[in-house]
Amino acid sequence: MIKLEAGSGWGEVETIADGRLERRVVGLAAGEVGLTLAEGKNLLGELARPILQI
Repeated sequence: MIKLEAGSGWGEVETIADGRLERRVVGLAAGEVGLTLAEGKNLLGELARPILQI
């Protein structure tokens, strides 16, 4: 889970976006570590959507 949080100058923190990436973690080959371009674009879209609605 990836959370995007906004903090105020008064110490308050608000979670404004939440993105998820699901994949297996056991038995990964070296080429499978990290995000694919498609996964990165999808995750960025999920995180940007709530921000753009403000």
